[in-house]
Amino acid sequence: MPGWLFAVIVVVFVVGGVLYVRSKQKGAIVERLPFEEGEDVLLEEAGLKIYHRARRTAVRGGGTVTYRVRAVLTDRRILVATGGPEGEHRFVILMILDYTNPAEPVPEGGFAAYKRKFHLENGYPTYAFAAADASVEEDDGHAAALRIAVPFPEGGSGWSDSPEVKLFTAQAERYQQAVSASDR
Repeated sequence: MPGWLFAVIVVVFVVGGVLYVRSKQKGAIVERLPFEEGEDVLLEEAGLKIYHRARRTAVRGGGTVTYRVRAVLTDRRILVATGGPEGEHRFVILMILDYTNPAEPVPEGGFAAYKRKFHLENGYPTYAFAAADASVEEDDGHAAALRIAVPFPEGGSGWSDSPEVKLFTAQAERYQQAVSASDR
């Protein structure tokens, strides 16, 4: 096989792969973060790390770590995205952590319940949680991460542990205070 033909085949596969991945992310790519009317920004940070586990699938956690994350704490939710800043680059929304609106119970179980309850049709999960589900993890006496154990009773016995999110930030206590101050 000639070298140029091999190079063309490789380029076609790379372009096809990129287009496939982008098509799966379409619902989560936005020009602006989706703030609701009347929602006030309390804190915005960039360059953070986040750990997300929808389901424990491995002995050592089975989650995903994403670096260079932007987190925006509002008086209602925490928006987690990559990309930006606004006006220069698009955002890829990773998740929305809603601490003011309770999640509605769903009749399904397992993965069907996960998709419906956490609105995965948007391209990202929208997790609802209460102040009791959030805690601050410390490292050497300093706040290291905001840990959220998302309640998911519909998962059933085959689901394993509930979804978990850890936002690694030095401002974890400030996030915890905002969540605790909210009225559910």
